[in-house]
Amino acid sequence: MFRHHPDGHIKIGSFECSLSAFLLDEPAYSLPIGMIGREYAPGAYHRVFDSENQFAGQMPWPDGDAYLAKEPVYKEAQTLRETQTLRDTPLADIPPPRTISTLAFRRRFAAKELAAITLAASRALAAGDATLQVAIDDLNSASEVHLDNPEIAGGLDMLVASGLIAAERKAALLA
Repeated sequence: MFRHHPDGHIKIGSFECSLSAFLLDEPAYSLPIGMIGREYAPGAYHRVFDSENQFAGQMPWPDGDAYLAKEPVYKEAQTLRETQTLRDTPLADIPPPRTISTLAFRRRFAAKELAAITLAASRALAAGDATLQVAIDDLNSASEVHLDNPEIAGGLDMLVASGLIAAERKAALLA
């Protein structure tokens, strides 16, 4: 279902955003003159309304069908904006994520670095601290690594702070 709430929020299926965020990706969207909201469910109804009445909208509503079909695109754009601080950037201007396989990322580490990280995780587990092992497990369970993801940078910062990799290696690992 597509819903434009009078409070300025848009809901498309399970995706929700502000009207201003939606307009970044769909600048041509608007309500009919005098209307403050809209609800559309394909094959069921299309209503537009003002502060006192509701009116039947075009059925089917091709734009609404297109918006509903793009729900995953809007979700990805919102995630990118949040993780890359691009909240006010149109979808077309957001660079595609830099991703590599988990194995390719692992191979960026030197053998001595991997050995030191593995040993440190083992020792930390024995001491009751699973933080490093959880980070390793999370990485190993991912099919790919988004090099611009702040969680990856944070994990590398943890390795630098622990003395497991040199500070200058972080940039090389994320390049």
